[in-house]
Amino acid sequence: MKLWQKIFLSTIALVMIAINITSFLLNSNYHKLSLELKEQNAVSNNEYISANIKNIVIYRKPSKGLKQLSYGELITAFNSVLISQQGNSTQSIAILSNEKVLSSINNPAIISMDIKQDNISVKTIQNNNSFFLITASNILIDNATYTVYMTNDISDIFIQYNIQN
Repeated sequence: MKLWQKIFLSTIALVMIAINITSFLLNSNYHKLSLELKEQNAVSNNEYISANIKNIVIYRKPSKGLKQLSYGELITAFNSVLISQQGNSTQSIAILSNEKVLSSINNPAIISMDIKQDNISVKTIQNNNSFFLITASNILIDNATYTVYMTNDISDIFIQYNIQN
């Protein structure tokens, strides 16, 4: 084999290796950015639902001439917020008090999470071949703490990542 052929084949091999490494790094970066985007979206949705619940409770108190809503009225307020969120089939939501589910849609996975007041905790879990992003936050209503759990199915991101690698 002549020298120019060896140089040509070596150059082609190096270019192919560089292209493979670049595509792997781009794919990994895309996967990471997709997860961050889903996480930001889940946190925003959790904040939106928490604020919506607080607003409904604050609005209903004066309209009924009450200082505090009854347990049944709170459940009704929770349900009205959750009903407005039912369009997203990849999302599950639950509202808990003392680890007891008060209201939910799509039966979310509820796991133990360390939630600090006024913060949202985020966790990714795997269940068989499915991946879920769980967000949880505490809201304070009438001196009682309620937890808003949201479970989002993010399996599509991991499936796409596995197909591309």
